Amino acid sequence: MTRPPLKYRSKLDPRAREVTLQKLKAGLKKDMNDLKTLCGVDVCLVMYETPDAPAEVWPSHSEALRLIQEFEDAKMLSPDPELDQKASHSLNTMTCSTVKYQSRDEEIAALIKKRDELKIFKAELDRHIKLEEASKGKTREN
Repeated sequence: MTRPPLKYRSKLDPRAREVTLQKLKAGLKKDMNDLKTLCGVDVCLVMYETPDAPAEVWPSHSEALRLIQEFEDAKMLSPDPELDQKASHSLNTMTCSTVKYQSRDEEIAALIKKRDELKIFKAELDRHIKLEEASKGKTREN
């Protein structure tokens, strides 16, 4: 059973509003960083607390300007912006999925290698134990 959706309402207390804003901004930045790291997607975030306040930009002003310029350049070259946007979204989703599968494949390969190393180690250990038992048996007979 799912939880019912939260009902949002404006906070009256200025201190509570500021705390909520700071928490939400931190959460947005974390989500953008996760998206960038896990999916290899270029992202930027531009936030205005008030219309006359300076913009808060993540990760940096230069990175945001570069991404905005790339977006503008791509928009100018595209004959059909909607089609271009869908293709770009599909490519980014495919890239993210590919990265996930590649990392899983790498993890599986590492586990298989570790398993094989453990098998070799176990075989050597078993051989060593048998040699010791054999040598102990010979010394008892003498």
